[in-house]
Amino acid sequence: MAGLSHACAVATTLGHNTGSTLRHADFFAATEATDEAGFIASVQLLLTDDALRTRRAAAGRQAYHARYDWPRVVERLATALGVGKESN
Repeated sequence: MAGLSHACAVATTLGHNTGSTLRHADFFAATEATDEAGFIASVQLLLTDDALRTRRAAAGRQAYHARYDWPRVVERLATALGVGKESN
């Protein structure tokens, strides 16, 4: 998440505990944790393709601030808990 928040293009692996919102995300390069060759290829592609790296970095930062930044997390948690709603 730190890489995304700082607009770094991210290559990562997906494991059995990866949630669906990240599993289907298009703002980072992801391969299954068991796919070593795929991960290496993803990293090499990000290192050599400036346009892709720039797009992924910008998309990652935007996604982070829209979904995962603390104010967004607190908003969703407060909504789920019903905190801050006036009762009638």
